[in-house]
Amino acid sequence: MKQPRLRQFLGLALALCVMAPTFAFAGSNYSSLSEALQGAKDAGKPLLVDFYAVWCGPCKLFTKQSKEDADLKASLENYVLFKIDAEKGEGIELAKKHAIKGYPTFVVMNNNAETVSRWSGYDKGDFISRADLAIKDPSTIKEKMARLESKPSAKDAAAIASYLDSKGETNQALAHYRTAQKLNKDPKNDYQMIILQTVLYGSGAGQFSLDQVKEEADAVFASDFYGDAELLETTRMLAYFAGKLQKPDMALPYVKDIVERTESSKDPHVTKSRAGLLPTYALQVLKDKDKAASYKRAAMPEGWKENPDALNAFAWWCFENKLNLEEAKSLAEKAISLTGAGAERAMILDTLAEICNELGNCGESVEIMRQAVAEAPASEYYKKQLTRFETLLAEQTKE
Repeated sequence: MKQPRLRQFLGLALALCVMAPTFAFAGSNYSSLSEALQGAKDAGKPLLVDFYAVWCGPCKLFTKQSKEDADLKASLENYVLFKIDAEKGEGIELAKKHAIKGYPTFVVMNNNAETVSRWSGYDKGDFISRADLAIKDPSTIKEKMARLESKPSAKDAAAIASYLDSKGETNQALAHYRTAQKLNKDPKNDYQMIILQTVLYGSGAGQFSLDQVKEEADAVFASDFYGDAELLETTRMLAYFAGKLQKPDMALPYVKDIVERTESSKDPHVTKSRAGLLPTYALQVLKDKDKAASYKRAAMPEGWKENPDALNAFAWWCFENKLNLEEAKSLAEKAISLTGAGAERAMILDTLAEICNELGNCGESVEIMRQAVAEAPASEYYKKQLTRFETLLAEQTKE
């Protein structure tokens, strides 16, 4: 299931739509970035480029909500939106040219193809805020950089940080987020949470230590700015990365405290976020895998057993936590049966191959990965996975 994903907060966002081919809003279709830029110029609007991948859950969610959500549609009316698959055709070269590190990545360009704003990941509220801000302040990134030197502001520092972060320049991004926090005078804004997120993602690449992560996490939890729902999501993120770094105990006190402290909350946002953290609480605090699986099922969205993305997400969670593997295998197989050909099918096949290998069926994993390679022949990842399973099978055969 693994893919090079950027800012996909704690795994897949569960969307129900299928990604569309490259297209633009504002009533026109464009086959290239140059055509889209001309269309934006003709419309007298900036261009918003959405770099996506067909397997990306948050990308699908954006596409779905951009067609259905009134607030999002109103925000997009200010733009010509050009969606481009970063793993096909012109998108491959454009993704390299623009240093796209993951999906979705949104780039706002003026009519001279200069970058005005850029960010990665998708959350509706965050997207609308950023998109609306780019309309209010259409200055280019270069102009913002110059302005930051002459007249420093938290707003410009944060915009530059987001730009650098989406290009994978983590240390420089972090420095600018810290500058934004230092300069911030708006009681409605705070940058400590995004500082923590930046350090967390950097820790996954070995750029920051766990002590640095803990220091930033403690600063978030000590702040009066964030509510329980946000702290629950932050804890969920901490636990996810701590697990990836094979240091789950680092997040344990945060998990225990916030779950137990919010037990009686009636706030629907808190109860929803808490439900998402309960599987981790059961695993790490209660040491009860059966209860964790029960909590995980309860937290899944309505209709999830007919949604291939959701089925795959649950199956992968089971694999990562080494529990209910037979159930996970069955769910992954069902997800494959509900998915069309291509990269998305390959991703679920990869999940199934990992589960089969964990169950001791390495030969089956080899055959499954051959199917994945056939579905996504351009992916080096699946080829490496196939080689890995073939090597494991050869070693098992010798024994």
